[in-house]
Amino acid sequence: MTEAVAGALVGGLIAIAGSFTAQLLEHRRQNVDRRITFLRDNKAELERLYDGISENLNEGMNSGIFNVSNSMDAIYRCPTHVRDAYLKATAAKSVDEKKECFQDVIAEMKKSIVQIDNQIFQELGGK
Repeated sequence: MTEAVAGALVGGLIAIAGSFTAQLLEHRRQNVDRRITFLRDNKAELERLYDGISENLNEGMNSGIFNVSNSMDAIYRCPTHVRDAYLKATAAKSVDEKKECFQDVIAEMKKSIVQIDNQIFQELGGK
């Protein structure tokens, strides 16, 4: 009788462990999926934001008048390295300095997109 009870207990523990492991793995997979979705949405939002900022920055550098809404987006919604490059570009005086600063802003924008791509790659199991 005690061997039957012990066998039932061991069998029950094995069944519970298998179920628990399956649920744990599913929970981890769902967390990774949520993080990837968040990163992809963040990337799409930044790309949209960067398109508007770069277009208006170019126009502003040519005319000397910068769109306030886009400037605030660059200052408050962009990563700090993009913001710093943007502020430097808006302060540029000479044509050559403006060109160089504009290229720096675009490079910083691309760098932040690549960083998100790298985070997505790592979430997918890349090294």
